[in-house]
Amino acid sequence: MYSSYELIIIGRFIIGINSGLNAGLTPMYLAEISPMNLRGSVGTVYQLVVTISILISQILGLDYILGTAERWPILLALIIIPGIFMFITLPFCPESPKYTLINKKKDIEAERGLQWLRGTIEVHDEMDEMRAENEAMKVIPRVTLREMLSNPMLKTPLGISVMIMLCQQLSGINAVMFFSTKIFNMAGMSDDGAKYATLGMGTLNVIMTLISLFLVELTGRKTLLMIGFSSMFVITVMLTISLMFVVSAYFMIFMVRP
Repeated sequence: MYSSYELIIIGRFIIGINSGLNAGLTPMYLAEISPMNLRGSVGTVYQLVVTISILISQILGLDYILGTAERWPILLALIIIPGIFMFITLPFCPESPKYTLINKKKDIEAERGLQWLRGTIEVHDEMDEMRAENEAMKVIPRVTLREMLSNPMLKTPLGISVMIMLCQQLSGINAVMFFSTKIFNMAGMSDDGAKYATLGMGTLNVIMTLISLFLVELTGRKTLLMIGFSSMFVITVMLTISLMFVVSAYFMIFMVRP
């Protein structure tokens, strides 16, 4: 059987570009097409789908499903299914009415897109809100990247945005998700037990994301961020200490081994 790691690298590179674009564009599109009172919840749907996809991949990656040396190419190829689905369905979705109105200056087309999204022709109030937002944006000068970095009034929101993203990426969640089975093995669980514990963690990830859909509009963004980051800090410290003890134990066993 012919195999080529070069094709895998190229394929993963293309998938990575698409995933990076989706990570920024999808939440933006969802926020722009959602009603004002549901904007936070709808924006969280993207992360919910991500967590569900992670859980599905963990299930399919089990040894008795597709997680074997012979069947892993099937698991890798399954990504074509959502790709085909998006390729077929996205052309039927309208452009963001806000983008159509503000950026493309097409009032009628924006109203038609909003009517399609809401399922009703009674969208005049929402169109008036977008027009008012458009008029307000006209009096605000466009900010360049250089001005964003140098303007004292913009440094605070820029710093908050950067810090939130850094906290999310440096929280350690990626390492925990990628090496969760190994971590559970180090804790003394059997191979099968560690795999099912990983599935349990993925399931909890989905459940908490689902809960956040309802909490984000009730408690507010800042409150959830404070609670989430504080909890992650405590848990990450505990995990680090536990791993240090495990590594120390392995080192001591190695040193005293005859």
